[in-house]
Amino acid sequence: MLTPSLPILILALAPHATAESETAVLELEQGDRVCLLGNALAERMQHDGWLETLLQVRLPDRELTFRNLGFSGDEL
Repeated sequence: MLTPSLPILILALAPHATAESETAVLELEQGDRVCLLGNALAERMQHDGWLETLLQVRLPDRELTFRNLGFSGDEL
């Protein structure tokens, strides 16, 4: 039988163990096309272009192409 403090210890260590092993990395290569999908939030992002500018400035050698496919009322 488990002691009362053992389940608390297991719960406290579980997020720490999974956080290290599940690191997601987005790698963009030369000539990649980036599509923004979504509803009104993605649609409104086309008016400013800050995300595209940020990525183009940080990765100028990748020659990325962006396409905004956001549409209000759309559900993923």
